[in-house]
Amino acid sequence: MLVIAVIAVLVAITAAFIALGAEEVQRGRLQAIADLTALATARGEAEGVSVASRNGVRLVDVAHGDDGAVTVVVERHGRRATAAATN
Repeated sequence: MLVIAVIAVLVAITAAFIALGAEEVQRGRLQAIADLTALATARGEAEGVSVASRNGVRLVDVAHGDDGAVTVVVERHGRRATAAATN
């Protein structure tokens, strides 16, 4: 009985680590898409919207700086990522 309990605990811990790893991968992908969207938006807001849409995210906010910098916020499934780029 003790062996089964130990195995169950190990399985639960392994599942938790797998879930955390998958979440980190998704966060990294969303950040990469935010970076790409920021670069595209620096060339033009319509291009940024297009890149965001093609990558399955929604462009939530765009802020233009005085020096030609652009900051974007993208969202997918309730998760958000921010990125900036200059032209």
